Amino acid sequence: MSIARPAHASTPSGITERKAIYQQALDDFAMTDLLAQLQKISSADFDSQPITQPESELIAALLVQQLAKNLDSQLVTAYFKAIRRGNQEVVPEPIGLEYPKSTGLPADFPTSAPAPRFTYGDRQRLCPISVNGETETETDTGRCIGSYYAYAPHHCEWMWKYVIWLDKESVSASWCIATTAWEDELEPVIQEDSLS
Repeated sequence: MSIARPAHASTPSGITERKAIYQQALDDFAMTDLLAQLQKISSADFDSQPITQPESELIAALLVQQLAKNLDSQLVTAYFKAIRRGNQEVVPEPIGLEYPKSTGLPADFPTSAPAPRFTYGDRQRLCPISVNGETETETDTGRCIGSYYAYAPHHCEWMWKYVIWLDKESVSASWCIATTAWEDELEPVIQEDSLS
């Protein structure tokens, strides 16, 4: 039994359309980025031969296969909960440094750097954010366990970024135990007992 294909599927415009849809799917699922990263791997790391496109596609397929076999069901469940609550942008952020085009530190560093606003052990909460026009009232809280001076692309300047160990009751505590935040994304937590 043969299945009839739509007439437009084999036309040049139909093929072009299918390729565009295929490419969009690769982009949507970050496969384009994965393949680009695999192409960047230096051939000197394993032998003198350059990496071919079929080799990088094979490695990408193997990585996706391994991901599927080793999914952490609790982590995936936490992501689903976040998405259903309308918090698609709430994901654990890896500790990393983003650099300006010029990676030079500010002149007279560290003398020119402002003192950090928060120190180790300070209790903080992430400032409320607006999601779909409504301000979230419940945000993550925790303690500062570290800080580093880095380039903040959203301000186009260098500033302090903090590592926050989340309280067990925090909104994001079901899928991450620590997060990072820029100084302007944090506010101090006023202790209840210090007010009495």
